[in-house]
Amino acid sequence: MNATYMKEYKASKLEAYVEARRKITNAWKEINTEFLYSIYIEVPTSVLKLAMKFARLVDIFQGDDFTDSTKFLKDVITMMLVERVNI
Repeated sequence: MNATYMKEYKASKLEAYVEARRKITNAWKEINTEFLYSIYIEVPTSVLKLAMKFARLVDIFQGDDFTDSTKFLKDVITMMLVERVNI
């Protein structure tokens, strides 16, 4: 998205990044709002939770375009599946 935005709007890399984060933030607000008001629709909560988990996973996979995503993803997977969690 960043390269397309930069080309279309003649924006810097930082401006494109800020715009992408703004859109992602707004999308999360919309997802959370819809989830909270889901009691008024006839979609099972399990389906809504699955969609929410998928959205979180996509956010993790995308990273932030400024870092090496393979290292970032490796760190996340290690943190979630390998390292101990002290409770």
